[in-house]
Amino acid sequence: MRICPTCSAEYPTNERFCPIDGTPLRVVDAQDGLIGSIVSERYHILQKLGEGGMGQVYLAEHVRMRRKSAVKVMHAAMMSNTEAISRFNREAANACQISHPNVAAIYDFGETADGMLYLAMEYVEGRPLTAVLAAEGALPAPRVAAIVRQIADGLGAAHLLGIVHRDLKPDNILVGTAPDGSDRVKVVDFGISKASQQEGQSVTNVGQSVGTPDYMSPEQLSGDAIDLRSDVYSLGLVVFTMLTGKSAFPAANPQASMVLRLTQPPKQLREMRPTLAWSAQLESVIARALEREAPQRFQTASALSEALTAAVAASPARGSSTLAMPVAVPVAVPVAVPVAVPSAVPSVVPPARTPPQPRPISGPQGQTDTPIGPHHVPPGSALTVADLSVIEGALAKVLGPVATVLVKRAARTAPSRDALIAALAGEIDDDKDRESFRRSCATKTRA
Repeated sequence: MRICPTCSAEYPTNERFCPIDGTPLRVVDAQDGLIGSIVSERYHILQKLGEGGMGQVYLAEHVRMRRKSAVKVMHAAMMSNTEAISRFNREAANACQISHPNVAAIYDFGETADGMLYLAMEYVEGRPLTAVLAAEGALPAPRVAAIVRQIADGLGAAHLLGIVHRDLKPDNILVGTAPDGSDRVKVVDFGISKASQQEGQSVTNVGQSVGTPDYMSPEQLSGDAIDLRSDVYSLGLVVFTMLTGKSAFPAANPQASMVLRLTQPPKQLREMRPTLAWSAQLESVIARALEREAPQRFQTASALSEALTAAVAASPARGSSTLAMPVAVPVAVPVAVPVAVPSAVPSVVPPARTPPQPRPISGPQGQTDTPIGPHHVPPGSALTVADLSVIEGALAKVLGPVATVLVKRAARTAPSRDALIAALAGEIDDDKDRESFRRSCATKTRA
């Protein structure tokens, strides 16, 4: 049931406005008083999406435009807190300046007639990165690199305006799905961001620290002045969490973790996930991102993203929870097959052998055991060069450049084409991508 706050007339729940005086109707006897109401005569509140320290977030629909929005409403208990009000208004003022595909857009903000502060922003159909990690655990390194690129792009747009987020964490990173099935990432909640070039907008002073302790930079923890490199540090912590599912500074409580960040180096990837062989290049990227002193870090979020992408591309089999392989001694490796061993892999792995140079093909293509470009068919294998080319092409559409390494590695032990396809399908995280890969292999091979 709905009731008109002006004339007190009662109406069914499908009515939005009082037909007598046009006043927006309010839901009564509901668990949440805002659900079903219309905020500022524009936003019809449909359901509650979540709740944070400053307010609740609702899914709403604009009554005229029919556009869905996420409407954040400040807690009534915080309406007397001048700092909270200033922070809420600053989120709107700062975020509405940023126009970028990887930052949730701000549509509107203001105060209702009864004194309620609200902020209407782009509704992102997806989950917080926190929920993604809780459901899926550590993510494959190529996927991490793709997510980080989008986060870095969004942060870069803010940094160009002199805006530092200051509270970057998995909760403030929303992950949706693009039409092609890839991750679509949005950075949200600039509620404690600071426009570093506008001193009058500063709400915190040197000596104060604001942010979520688990992802704060050392300079934030110390209450020192900060700049965009503080966001780079927080992004480094997010990257570590995505790759390992764990904190780079594990401790019994947030306070102990804060002390570790100020006094100790971060954990290495291999310490937190010892069953995987992480490349020295990837370890170096993480270490630099988490340097205690800002001048020693990557100086921009994009620089961190580019270095991470390069490290993953150079060593995909060692930097991903899906693509990484446990360190083990290869069994019955044919003498003619090159085994490339990175320096970071323990010495129990046989030393690297120099791969033979490609030789001209003799005979019909697909009926030779000589290598073509990067491919090499082990002697006696039922696989052909044509098989490898078709399968690699299909896999590259799903996983990108890492396909070459994966195909070469799996071809060493796969007894047949079907076995190779099955082994590589197991490397693909997404069900739709996996089925697409199988179909592509089957179709092209029959052709």
